[in-house]
Amino acid sequence: MKPTAELFELIHSLSRTEKGYFKKFASLHVKGGENNYIKLFDAIEQQTDYDEEAIKIQFAKETFVKHLPSEKNYLQQLIMKSLRLYHAKTNLGKELRELIDYIEIYMDKGLYRQCEKLVLKAKKLAQTHERFMALAEIIKWEKKLETTRGNALNRDKTWQLHNDTINAIQNELEVQQFFRIQDEMVSLVETMGEARTKEDEDKANQKIEALLKIDKSKFNSALSSILYYNTLAAYYYFLGDYEKSYQSSKYYLTATELDYERSSDSSNYVNGLHNHYVSCHRTKRYDECYWLVDKIKSIPVNSTKGDETIFSRVFSIEIGLAISTGRFKELVLLVEADAEKILSMKNRMPVTAYFNMLYQIGHVYFGAGRYSDALKWLNKIINDTAADDVQYIFCASKILSLLVHFEMGKSDSLEYIVKPTYRYLYKRKRLYKFESGLLNFIKTDIPRISGKQELINAFKKFHDDLLKLEKDPYERRVFEYFDFISWLESKIENRSFADIVSEKAKMLVK
Repeated sequence: MKPTAELFELIHSLSRTEKGYFKKFASLHVKGGENNYIKLFDAIEQQTDYDEEAIKIQFAKETFVKHLPSEKNYLQQLIMKSLRLYHAKTNLGKELRELIDYIEIYMDKGLYRQCEKLVLKAKKLAQTHERFMALAEIIKWEKKLETTRGNALNRDKTWQLHNDTINAIQNELEVQQFFRIQDEMVSLVETMGEARTKEDEDKANQKIEALLKIDKSKFNSALSSILYYNTLAAYYYFLGDYEKSYQSSKYYLTATELDYERSSDSSNYVNGLHNHYVSCHRTKRYDECYWLVDKIKSIPVNSTKGDETIFSRVFSIEIGLAISTGRFKELVLLVEADAEKILSMKNRMPVTAYFNMLYQIGHVYFGAGRYSDALKWLNKIINDTAADDVQYIFCASKILSLLVHFEMGKSDSLEYIVKPTYRYLYKRKRLYKFESGLLNFIKTDIPRISGKQELINAFKKFHDDLLKLEKDPYERRVFEYFDFISWLESKIENRSFADIVSEKAKMLVK
């Protein structure tokens, strides 16, 4: 059986401070074998890919290597224990749970003064961070403490706070049932991208109907505001109403920023910044886009996951902005510098974000005229079964790969690519007017063309057809993933695709 790389992946996911904490933890909590575990930890940390045979050779003279599987398992448990303790101080839920446990101990021992101090501390913490369930339990102990000490005046105030908290909990529970709607809306966007038919819109409307009916005043906590506006932003984006999506994502960003200022948990805030960027980019608010990427870069991180999240968000934004302005050649250097890091993150990030970055890289190489490199990256999507979960990116990759083959002069292979592409789109019910028109153009029109002028005329005709489709509210959305009209204009005018895109971007700024 092939050795697993789970321990390797865990060690390489640790931040510098987490690694330092583990070594101190191991030296204090393991007697006799602490050096062996730290040695094994260091050896695995230094590897770029997990190689168990190399570990066995390196420690051939050590006794522990004879029981390497069990030693690895114990080391993994040891690391997890150190992480639990390391993050206990920064995890609000664990901190509140610990305070409540201490309150109970002080109450049992009759140490009411100490108990009161902890109750006040825990209550303030729970109120500040809107942890209503924990607050209800803290108030229970506060009432017990006041009953024991005979403080009637305080008991009345506590009962009022208790009732307010119960109402807040009931409201929060009512609101949280709409998490399912949020998940379903986000899932629609991640799978389909945007609505391409009236049926798609109807599906989204059915999902959002209940949310739109609820009294908006109920969404008054940080969590419920984040839920509400994130769902609305995804809904309007799916419908192609980018202006309303922009307005909703702006409120969503404000809610995540307030939550971040209060809790120092940056995960929601990073998502808020990135999602607002998407709406800004769609509405061509490029100045705001650059401001958002600077905000993301300024967020401090204290974990490998946080660092990778920031990296992926910033990479995607900067690549997307540069693609919109035709700066393909300068992007190649950025892509080549980060390519290996992106591939290594596959199993540690959402599939939508991962395959979107691969598509962006393929798009960059296409724009730079490096078609074999573009095909290599697009094939990483097309040949990966997991990409089928992100249909709109998978379909866009298949379509762009057809253009790559055309640019490479592989006219003989186009027919063999068109057929499976057609079958795939047909089975997934994604054979819309644009896709049908493009496949027909490549499969039927191009093979019949014998001369250069005839080819240009064919490009002009297809260009005119696309201009008509661009006016269709459903069909125009496909042009957000690749500028097919500029590509056709580059063929008609015998100019580079990058020059056409760049020229249009400059005119837009003016």
